[in-house]
Amino acid sequence: MEPRLGSLTQTEFTVAGRLLLAELWDAGQEKYESFWLGPAAPPRAKGELHLFGWITGSGIRARLAVYNPSAGDCLFMLYARAADAAPAEIAAFLLAVKADCKSRGMGSLTGPMQFSTWHPYRFISKMGRLPYFPGEQRIPTAYHGDFLAAGFSDLAEYQSIHVRGYVKAWLIGMALGVKRGLQGMEVKTFGSEDMLAMLPELYRLSCDIFKDNFLYEHIAYGDFLELSSVSASSEAVLIMLLRNGTPAAFAYSYGIGRYPTASSGRTAVLKTLGVAPAFRGRGLGYSVSYLTHLHWKERGARNVIHAYMKSDNRSRAMSGHFGKSIRSYVLMKGSL
Repeated sequence: MEPRLGSLTQTEFTVAGRLLLAELWDAGQEKYESFWLGPAAPPRAKGELHLFGWITGSGIRARLAVYNPSAGDCLFMLYARAADAAPAEIAAFLLAVKADCKSRGMGSLTGPMQFSTWHPYRFISKMGRLPYFPGEQRIPTAYHGDFLAAGFSDLAEYQSIHVRGYVKAWLIGMALGVKRGLQGMEVKTFGSEDMLAMLPELYRLSCDIFKDNFLYEHIAYGDFLELSSVSASSEAVLIMLLRNGTPAAFAYSYGIGRYPTASSGRTAVLKTLGVAPAFRGRGLGYSVSYLTHLHWKERGARNVIHAYMKSDNRSRAMSGHFGKSIRSYVLMKGSL
């Protein structure tokens, strides 16, 4: 049977992904794809969703989803292919996808991005020596090269920063304005048991803080709740700064136990940090980061990972003062 590009159902697409990714398949991915790729998926109300498979006599050798919204960039996402696929086979699949998308009137593809920055996205461009940390999207580094070879270019870069110990972070943080930022601020700390009640306020605050982020797109509150249920952590903390009752900044983090090895000290991941527009320029990012480090130190953690910081934003600049990059990621774009 000659290899051919075919359209897959959501179930076929998900089964293919589980087989192709093998041990890298995440436990919550099947539920995620059932909701976001199925016939009643929320994105389908705003555009066309195409689930492609590279079909051969031995089964599906590669998959890729493409989203063509009624407005905005056309996106590719959820790529996976056989680990033993030869360059020529990969090239043929991606060339066929590009040709099909072009025939549908698309001019370019951006990704890997699952509908918006609220969802998982990015390829790994540089793995580094440390293993995947819990909660990190696990993608083979070879996928970045597949798309480079297919004519795509890097569009934006991100990094995860590993901060070992606290002394240096605190000294630099103080020099950069932690104490000044905390003046007049009320600090509230919420544990995992509080998260459900905090979701409406966290959603409102996130929409306000991140609306100007690169490739941001608004999502409905119901969709936010669905994403939150997939990514919920049993050991999580939300630290919020308020001024006269008004939320000014927040940081969300979660514990991951001993990382990178069983003999290492306990580690936490600082997943999301934001400062409300009206309170920017006051050092609140440093302040809420400092409080996150302090929270985890008091609970026996010795290291903190600042995850997915865009290389040119203020959060990455702050983290770079006292940590080292352990992973690099990219978004890509290619003309059709």
